[in-house]
Amino acid sequence: MTGRDSKRSKSDETDPLIPATEEDRDTVLVVDDQEAVCQLLSRYLSRKDFEIVEARSGLEALDRVREVGPTAIVTDIRMPDMDGMELLARIMSTDPDMIVIMTTCAPSVDLTIEALRAGASDFLPKPVDLTRLYESLRRGIQRRKVRLATQRHQITLEKRVRRRTAALSQALDELRRVNTQLKSAYEGSIELLRRTSAVRDDDTGAHLDRIRLFSGEVAACLGLSDDDVEMIRAASPMHDIGKIAIPDQILQKTGSLTLEEFETMKKHTLIGGRILGGYGVPIFVASEQIALTHHECWNGNGYPRGLAGNDIPVFGRIVAVVDVWDALTHKRCYKPAYSTEKSLELMEQGRGSQFDPDVLDAFMEALPRILEIEAELREMRTKAASEGDGK
Repeated sequence: MTGRDSKRSKSDETDPLIPATEEDRDTVLVVDDQEAVCQLLSRYLSRKDFEIVEARSGLEALDRVREVGPTAIVTDIRMPDMDGMELLARIMSTDPDMIVIMTTCAPSVDLTIEALRAGASDFLPKPVDLTRLYESLRRGIQRRKVRLATQRHQITLEKRVRRRTAALSQALDELRRVNTQLKSAYEGSIELLRRTSAVRDDDTGAHLDRIRLFSGEVAACLGLSDDDVEMIRAASPMHDIGKIAIPDQILQKTGSLTLEEFETMKKHTLIGGRILGGYGVPIFVASEQIALTHHECWNGNGYPRGLAGNDIPVFGRIVAVVDVWDALTHKRCYKPAYSTEKSLELMEQGRGSQFDPDVLDAFMEALPRILEIEAELREMRTKAASEGDGK
């Protein structure tokens, strides 16, 4: 049940020479069992540009409400078949925004309060002050129009929000799908590079597996987030990717490197940075950092840039520790494998000089799990080799 909103332009509304058309008028239902009163109110309100509908009882009024959907109702309280209070309650139950003005010959404070609490817009004594009735109708109708316009605007906004939310949800689903594909592609690229760096011998591949798993354990003990732990596991095998450009006679030399050879060897950090840099993707950014900084020292005496302290990215500081540990505890072409005790002693000698003390502490905390992982990997490789020989 909605009233008829005015269709005139602002200029029309302010021009007194332009009469209101029937479509412009707000409909007022006048309800009174006294014909003379009903006609008096109707004639007056029709001259005020209202379209008038009459009813002689509450039951008839309900029929008129269903038929015409008035903007406002003016009703007597005392009527034979259904009094105005019951009519008010029925109207409010279906259209709480309806403007209902009550009239009566025997007003009282209690009755007035009861009517207003029930939803009446105003309560007027009979004989009705016509000017006051008009002003009450005008204000009430204006408030109703504002409320209805606000409701329509709210509904429009809600629909717009639902449409945009649905579109955003669809876009996010698509973005997740694309990100999943990109992540898979990036991880595949990293794995390809890892295999490239390990192609020269099986020992390099095993070393990269250990670096990946050890780095994750140390990162977790250091308190890094789960995302960072996963990131360093994915990126750390790239730490020596630059060695693919270093000649075999240097990489596989059994004796000490000459100064010139060592300078060539040091370039693998910069070469790795160039291979991995420039993509702007998190896993490549992390891999580039590690390749560039895993030979930097906490005291600034490392290479290639002589970074010190917290200027060295934390991923680089972690890989610096686990890379040295793995080199100490495994055979290399230039040295035998050292015992766990001797390796730990050498690691402690690097505290505060070569290694970040906090990272070294995290490594020591993770060491029991690192030794377990080492044993598991050794068993897996032994089993794989045995199965390969069986074939």
